[in-house]
Amino acid sequence: MRWASGLWATCGALAAATTLVTTSAAAQIVSDSDGDGLPDEWERSGHGILDPRIHGVSVGKRDFIIVYALRGNTDAAAARAAMERVRTFYAGLPIPNPDGSTGLNLVLVEGPRLAAEYNDPDRSTYDAMYGAGFPVAWRGIGRGFLVEARGGRGGQTIPGGEWAAAGAPWQTIAHEIGHQLGIDGHAPPGSGVSPLYGSIMSYDYNYSFNGNADAVHMSTGRFAGVTLDETRLDEVLPFALGDVAFLQAAPYKFKLQADGPSRVLVDWNRNGIPGERGIQADINDGYAVSGSLPALELGPTSGAPVLAPVGRHLFLVYPQATTPQASWTNAFNVNAHGASIMVSRIGSDGPTSPVDGRGSATSELSAVGFGNNTLAVGYQTAGIARIVYWPVRAEGGLGDRKEILWPKTMQTAVSSDPFKPDRVLLVVGTEPAPPPPKAPSPIPGTNPGQPTPQVPPSSANERPALFMLLWSAAAQEVHVVRVAYDGLNFTFPPQYSYPLRTGNIDRLKCSSPPAATIDPANNSLIVACRNDAWNRGVVRTHHFAYRNGGYAELSFMLDVGDFGSDEAPTLVLDPPFPGERRSRMTVYGKVAAPGNVAAIVRRAREVRDGSGVGGWRTSMMSNEWEKTQSAPAAASFDGSHAYAVRFSHQDARIPDRIVLYRRTGIVPGPLRDFDDLPLLRMAMKTRLEALRAYHRVK
Repeated sequence: MRWASGLWATCGALAAATTLVTTSAAAQIVSDSDGDGLPDEWERSGHGILDPRIHGVSVGKRDFIIVYALRGNTDAAAARAAMERVRTFYAGLPIPNPDGSTGLNLVLVEGPRLAAEYNDPDRSTYDAMYGAGFPVAWRGIGRGFLVEARGGRGGQTIPGGEWAAAGAPWQTIAHEIGHQLGIDGHAPPGSGVSPLYGSIMSYDYNYSFNGNADAVHMSTGRFAGVTLDETRLDEVLPFALGDVAFLQAAPYKFKLQADGPSRVLVDWNRNGIPGERGIQADINDGYAVSGSLPALELGPTSGAPVLAPVGRHLFLVYPQATTPQASWTNAFNVNAHGASIMVSRIGSDGPTSPVDGRGSATSELSAVGFGNNTLAVGYQTAGIARIVYWPVRAEGGLGDRKEILWPKTMQTAVSSDPFKPDRVLLVVGTEPAPPPPKAPSPIPGTNPGQPTPQVPPSSANERPALFMLLWSAAAQEVHVVRVAYDGLNFTFPPQYSYPLRTGNIDRLKCSSPPAATIDPANNSLIVACRNDAWNRGVVRTHHFAYRNGGYAELSFMLDVGDFGSDEAPTLVLDPPFPGERRSRMTVYGKVAAPGNVAAIVRRAREVRDGSGVGGWRTSMMSNEWEKTQSAPAAASFDGSHAYAVRFSHQDARIPDRIVLYRRTGIVPGPLRDFDDLPLLRMAMKTRLEALRAYHRVK
């Protein structure tokens, strides 16, 4: 959550206060024998507004105070019931106290109901609501909490933990209070998100554990002895099936198989075969797909980014319109002024300075690597399809820019009807290479011992082939053009384009902009798009076999589970499942949203373990705050999926920028369980002492 600057300044001061507490406020504390941050004297005799007889604090029991305010039309009785349920949750924690009891004593103080002016979330900031909702008399003694009337899930806590906000259900409130007490992240310290970390502090298990909403809990680190790494996984866990049965429930639904009394086989990579060793898999997409950190912030951009691997290099391509940047927060307008094509290479040490590829694009872009040494970008300007391309040097630099135009967009080989493309897509497949020239017969008497020329391997009998796909929003059709290449330059052939067909007569219809790629496992063309005439409005993949130099024959179609998008999805292919002859598909797409509304991105990937809808497992990308108004970018690169999104800022005056992750899904690094309770015991004390030092409460 992006907080207003006022509270960020407060948080900076709180961080400084934390480092000073041992030499200032701590020195003034006579005794805090139960370690809750409240001095024993306060718990015996009171202090300011704190009265032990009213509030029930005592020496020997760990106490903490939450003053909760109500926002808008929040029902007071419902809020009180939710907070009481949270009190029961913390009382049940297995944390020992000096008086022999267990658990934390949550002291609830009902604060004010905020005025109506704070009801509009677009006009009220959380720092303003902090000032109105958390009484000054309680600052440095307790913590403030805003109970909201809004439905749904999710909450916010400022660094330092003095102020937080959430609505129903009660589990969300308990989670945010955990942040206030000192558990900052949703993954263990020094670890990524682990499916074995079954804590309420993990977004994976915030609302339910093993299918039971009342079974949420703080982790005790039961599985802390097992370290997982998505790049080197064995599908074996050294526990009884009953101990890890929760992995079979939402959000993961892993396939488990007992292999003795204390050994379980797990299908981490969801290929239907548990018990494999040395595999790679994304195993922590329960709440959302994680990415490598830190993320790169690039741009600004006025449209959707695209990613193109070329050999061992990864390129980011994006448009920058000539219109004022203040207008770039709108969705890309094909009728707007042309946009320059910006190109940046994403190295392991960060991005290179973008190269202005010029151009005047009035559509979103498409980019591919051709062979291992050429970057090609496709787009259209006023109905004219264009391809610009650069040779890529060994170190990743770009050579001289070249460009070709396709002027035949007003007619096709099968119809005289106008066909004006709104999108241009480039895909790279393979085709048979021409046979090598026949060696002349040796002249008798010359070099009689010359070795016979060797036949090249089968891969040498193929060469890359570039195809351009044209999509028209008016016709809702996709046409194909084969682009010729002579080893140095691309040229368009004299023949016209041809439409993709789903039958002898019917043409492929795409109501939304399509995505396309060519499957290296079988050289088939895959086109993914939505058709409003289909039930449920889901994205469907269409697979066209390569025949006689083109893609006119539809082999089969697949619905992408329950996945829908109003922008062009992005297709990424990975090696086939065992026994299959086509690549595994992953589809990325912006969630369908009306008009020019920013929305999250979801990922749908094929699975074979029965955990998804129709063979597809769908997850959110990154988090619920990373929203976009354009299609996302993704590409298979360096053993994972690189991913970029046009991040839509909440402030409309700030141009949209690109957030890029070099790796998403399969990310190297340790994934561990963690014992929350020792950290909770320590942090609840030190954080309250820091708050007291900041507010100068003595």
